[in-house]
Amino acid sequence: MKTGYTLRAIALAGVSLLPLAAYAADDAANKPLVEGDISVGGYWQSSSNPIYGRYNGFVDKGFGMLGSFDLQSRDAWNSGGTQYFEATGRNLDFSDSYNAPEAEVNVKAGQQGIWGAHVDYDAITYTGNNIYTPYAASGALVNGLLPYGGAGLTTRGSVFTTTYVNNPSALASVLALTGTETRRDIVDGGFDLRSGSWLYNVELRHEHKSGTMEQTVDTSFAGTPFAQPIDYDFDRYRASAAYSTRQLQAQFAYTYSRFTDNNTAFNATYFTSPPTPANALYQAQAAYSLPPSNDAHYFTGSLGYNITPNTRISGNFRYGLELQDATMAPATYSTAAQFSALSNNGNYSLLGTNPQSLDGQAQVYGVTAQLSSSPIEDLDIEANYRLDGRDVDTPDYGVAGFHGTDGAIVPNISYSFPQSWLKQNASLEAGYRILRESNTRLLVGYAFDDVDRSIAQVGHSSTSTLSAKIMTAPTQELTGQAGYEHANRSGVVNCNLPWQYLANSGAAACEPSLAFYQAPMTSDSARLRADYTPNEDTSIGIFGKFTQDHYHNPGYDPLTGDGYTGTSMDRNITAGPDASYRLSKDAAVHAFYTFERIFFANNGAGATPAAHPPGLGHFTSATTDDVHSVGLSGDWKVTDRLKLGANYTFYYGDVSYYLYNGVIAPVTTASYQNVADLPNVDSSMHSIKLNAQYKLTPTMTLWGGYSYDMFKDSDWAYSWPATPVGGYSTMTTGVPSPSYHVNTVFSGVTLKF
Repeated sequence: MKTGYTLRAIALAGVSLLPLAAYAADDAANKPLVEGDISVGGYWQSSSNPIYGRYNGFVDKGFGMLGSFDLQSRDAWNSGGTQYFEATGRNLDFSDSYNAPEAEVNVKAGQQGIWGAHVDYDAITYTGNNIYTPYAASGALVNGLLPYGGAGLTTRGSVFTTTYVNNPSALASVLALTGTETRRDIVDGGFDLRSGSWLYNVELRHEHKSGTMEQTVDTSFAGTPFAQPIDYDFDRYRASAAYSTRQLQAQFAYTYSRFTDNNTAFNATYFTSPPTPANALYQAQAAYSLPPSNDAHYFTGSLGYNITPNTRISGNFRYGLELQDATMAPATYSTAAQFSALSNNGNYSLLGTNPQSLDGQAQVYGVTAQLSSSPIEDLDIEANYRLDGRDVDTPDYGVAGFHGTDGAIVPNISYSFPQSWLKQNASLEAGYRILRESNTRLLVGYAFDDVDRSIAQVGHSSTSTLSAKIMTAPTQELTGQAGYEHANRSGVVNCNLPWQYLANSGAAACEPSLAFYQAPMTSDSARLRADYTPNEDTSIGIFGKFTQDHYHNPGYDPLTGDGYTGTSMDRNITAGPDASYRLSKDAAVHAFYTFERIFFANNGAGATPAAHPPGLGHFTSATTDDVHSVGLSGDWKVTDRLKLGANYTFYYGDVSYYLYNGVIAPVTTASYQNVADLPNVDSSMHSIKLNAQYKLTPTMTLWGGYSYDMFKDSDWAYSWPATPVGGYSTMTTGVPSPSYHVNTVFSGVTLKF
């Protein structure tokens, strides 16, 4: 992430001249009005932590400098001109090696009603964990480790030279600590031109993303972590024309996008646990799958027409062509002889058209239509229709490789078949004001969703949804609304179908699980909101939401445990009050509390010991997440020059695991028997922020503040390494528990002009 400075250096260096340009314009003959401000400040951070700085860029402890600016220039109101210029900059931090990690700069200019142009720059950083890995950020192996078969990053090797370890403890001694982080630099610009009733627009956008991200190869140690290199470019071009009159509005646009992965391949090694080096055959290294380069063309349009003053019809259409013809990753098998059991003489892929690339293509299309009308007083009606389709023309293909667990690895071919779908939705909603004196409105609606998928466990499903909502204001001080929604989804299940395709065999075993987003389901949801404002200084609100989904997995027998497994029910509850109170015209406070519960129940079935009834073969596992959020804030205008503010936020969450309620057998016959519940995981966060502003002069304001942030996580999964139990070993990334205590002090000055 130390590369790619050119893009952001050009964008940021140029804006430093904006204030000078504005003052020069002020000296011109037409005397445009110029106003704005510039802020410069410094900060000190007590500690370094990748979790604390994950999204804000404040990763390292120590001192730093921040800046911002806001500039506006426009023609004087009595000059007859309509030209304008605006520029803003936020989080301009040049004090660290990342060159303004979260900087944002926006510049726009134009003539109102005639033309306009803008250029924007945005930097977005993400700080990942420091992980123990056999790879450095460059992708090279560390501590003298050799890749499997002597393979390079993009080439294969032989079977005879290999890295070998037999347990996580031995592996830990050869790994290295490596940080992961990514950065996106985005520049986009556009130009608008109005001519009569037409508005023309052109937009260009370029994005570069670089760095590394955490990845894991699934192996006998439950995963070998590594830092996957990232070097992406994304470009988008859009041109549109819009026509607008009082009665008719229309727009047509063309968009071209291009995604480029600058890494052609990445070879990921992993380690296995057979007790002798003779089993090194199974320590394979493969070219890890990276996002392929691709491009797409989209044509879109929209139309709106006012039939009468109270009736409007509108619609949209979309057609796209998505293409992917990136070169396949290099072959990484060791020798052709090892793949003798596989077809096509051991080639790593069996493609219907081109063995060098996927030659992928998909057509996407969509249509929406809406009719809204108020045929009589107090009645509103809205009807909608939406169609979303995807037809994939990518050829079917198979990939050869080794598959299995330690000591039982066999050659096989996995097949891939692209999926197409057609989704349709129709809805009707009517609203009627049933009580005028209290402005009470009743809304009722019905929606129908229909989905067709190819090669899916549920190829066709349909969902009917009924909804009702009431909104009222019985008094000037009290308002409220309540709503209820019920949905029912049905579908025809063919669990064998996708597995037959994957294995290219009509006799493939059915996987007894069903994706929750396809399973037949009933859903109920209720919402409530009430607000009470007895006077201009007090406001109290309360809200609540309840949602529960039941998934009706077909064929399940609760007595024998036969049938499908998977999620059977989930439930979500959210509720809490919030209140605001103005102590005086110069002081106010606000407080809130939110409770959230997230619950999942999962069903399963397996072998039942002979000495126990068949019903004990069934088991249920469940998780319950509770989250409590509390906030208190206030602001106080002490004098016309001095303002103070304070904010405190507290979060607490815990997760409980209920793993098994079925067979309790003296001798374990299946992995899910005699299983104890996992320990609960809880986490908490405190955030305190204090700030002050002092207006030293009419054009100069001093500001400063202090913040304290604490996060504590008791997740038992953070350990290094796990102890082998019963012949099974688990290796984690070695990441410590994500807890931190960070103090930050900041101060600065803002100058207005």
